[in-house]
Amino acid sequence: MLDSGNFILASRDSADNLWESFKNPTDTILPTQNLEVDSVVCSRQTKTNYLKGRFRLRLLGDGNLVLNIASRQSSSEVHDAYYWSNTVNENRTIAGYEAVFNQTVYFYVKPRNGSERENQEQRWSIEWSAPDDICRSIGGRLGSGACGYNSYCLLTSDLRPRCECPPKFVFMDPNNRYGGCRPDFVQGCQLEEWKSTTDSFELETLEDINWPTSDYEMLDSFSEEQCRTSCLNDCLCDVVVYSGAKCWKKKLQLSNGRLESGMNGKALIKVRRDNTLRLGPNDPRSSGEKKDRSTLILVGSLLLGSSVFFNFMLLAVIFVVLFFFKDRKNNMRKYNQDPRVLRSNLR
Repeated sequence: MLDSGNFILASRDSADNLWESFKNPTDTILPTQNLEVDSVVCSRQTKTNYLKGRFRLRLLGDGNLVLNIASRQSSSEVHDAYYWSNTVNENRTIAGYEAVFNQTVYFYVKPRNGSERENQEQRWSIEWSAPDDICRSIGGRLGSGACGYNSYCLLTSDLRPRCECPPKFVFMDPNNRYGGCRPDFVQGCQLEEWKSTTDSFELETLEDINWPTSDYEMLDSFSEEQCRTSCLNDCLCDVVVYSGAKCWKKKLQLSNGRLESGMNGKALIKVRRDNTLRLGPNDPRSSGEKKDRSTLILVGSLLLGSSVFFNFMLLAVIFVVLFFFKDRKNNMRKYNQDPRVLRSNLR
C-alpha cells in the first residue's frame, strides 16, 4: 500500500505492477489517481452497501468526462448524460485521454498534446458538486430519474439527493432508497369496486412535488375540486398534479419525481381510505388473478357437478340393464316350463 492510497501487487521480474487499485477504480477517486479512457467509477448503493449503485462517472474516447445513470435492465447500459465537462474533441489524436486528479486537488482532463484543460477553476471541496441540482438535472422520457420509480427527489443541504415515497407508498427495498417505491394498498382498477372510487379512495396532498414525464392526460380550465373529482372517477389516475387551473393526470410507473418549489402547485396522490386491503406477499396483485381464481372455482364446480351427474346416469343405466336381463331370464324360465310349449315341440 503506497502513501497515495494505491494498493499494488508488484512483480519481482518487472518494473510494471501486476495489478493496482488506481487502475481499477470502484466508487472513489483519490488525489494522484488518474482515469483512463473508458474507465468507469460507480457509486455505491448506500453508505454501508458497497454493491454498484446507479450513478456512473466515465471518460469517453472523445475526451468528455460525463455522469450517467445506469439502466435498470443492465448495469453496463446508461441513459443520456446529465453532466459533462465540455472537454470534447472529435479529433481522437489530440482528444483527452486521461482525467487527472492531482496532488493539489485539481481535477482536469489531459489531452494528448500535453496541455491541461481544467473543467473547474476552483478546487474541489465539500461546497462544490456537479451538477448543482441532481434532482432537476436528470430528465428525459427514459429511466426513473435521480430516484427510483414512484418516488421523488429532494436535495439535501450537502447537495445530495434524498429519495422519498408518496403517502401510503413503501420502498421496494427498505435498504435501498434509490430502488423506487410501490403502493402499499390495492389500486382502483384491480378491484370490482373501482366504479365507486369516490367512496373507497381519497387524495393525499404533496406541495410542489411533480413527476413531469408521467402525464397521460391534461385538463385545462379546471378548478381544484373538478381536478380531484376527475381523478377519483378515473381508475387509471394514480396521481394528478394541479397548477394554474390545469390538471395533469399521471399513472404508474411515475418517473423523474422531484420538488419544484416554483411551480405553485400540488400533487394529489390517490390512496385507499380503508387500508385493510394492504398488499402482502400472498395477496393477489391484479384483478386478473382474482378472475383466474374465480374461473378456476367455477370450472371446478362445473366439472364436479358434471361428474356427479354422469355417475348418476351411469348407475341408472346399469340398473336398467340388470333389471332388463333379470326380467328376461324369468320370462324364459316360465316359457320353458309351459306344457303347451313341450307338446308343440314333440309334434
